[in-house]
Amino acid sequence: MIELKGIENVRQFLLEIYQLLYDHFGPRHWWPADTAFEMIVGAILTQNVSWKGAAQAIANLKQRGLLEPAALLEAPERELAELIRPARYHNQKARKLKAFCGVLAEEFNNHLSAFLSQ
Repeated sequence: MIELKGIENVRQFLLEIYQLLYDHFGPRHWWPADTAFEMIVGAILTQNVSWKGAAQAIANLKQRGLLEPAALLEAPERELAELIRPARYHNQKARKLKAFCGVLAEEFNNHLSAFLSQ
């Protein structure tokens, strides 16, 4: 049995396992998103709902040009909620999306790469 002492040893061990799996299987492309921001939006929208509903909500946002942080933040909350209605809990999720975009704008100047590097 492998004995791991300390968080850094566990972290290194998990990274090695990940690398072995990645080297063997390659990238999985399991999340259907064109951008990192779309992936984040999808992660919020798919909570407590089937992917089908979340995918329809994302398609609605794409069609209206709202899959950009600044555009989503500027959209009226009611309009956003209607567009994401297929994802259920649309009012709460609209607030969550706007809150995320607000943090991204205020703390990271809408630079998703800066947010992701945290």
